[in-house]
Amino acid sequence: MSKPNRNLKALGEIIKRLEDDSAFIDMLEIFLNSKTKSNSLQRIHLSEFDVFDEFSKNGREELSMRLESLSEEQLKSIIREHNLDSKKLAQKWKNKERLVTLILDRVETKSTKGDVFLKFGEKK
Repeated sequence: MSKPNRNLKALGEIIKRLEDDSAFIDMLEIFLNSKTKSNSLQRIHLSEFDVFDEFSKNGREELSMRLESLSEEQLKSIIREHNLDSKKLAQKWKNKERLVTLILDRVETKSTKGDVFLKFGEKK
């Protein structure tokens, strides 16, 4: 049996069970809610914490201290949301210091990109 046919068969079974079994509905609801809550609690969204804004206002040291207070998952979330690791290697890292260093280095690099042109224009 091909994969799409197996998936359709499985969905058919789930639908039958949903129609017949209210306990199954409750279990499914609990499962779906628990997955959603755990992921949303671990992630920091861009509107809550902008690493580039923090870097430009308070500098590298303040940003470093703030990043140190975050969990490993939250740091990975920041890396993902800001596309700081194009090869996605940091998602496998377990060392929190390594994640913080990556964020600090990439934010500093992106924040100062093009400064040479601004400095060149100021000399005139």
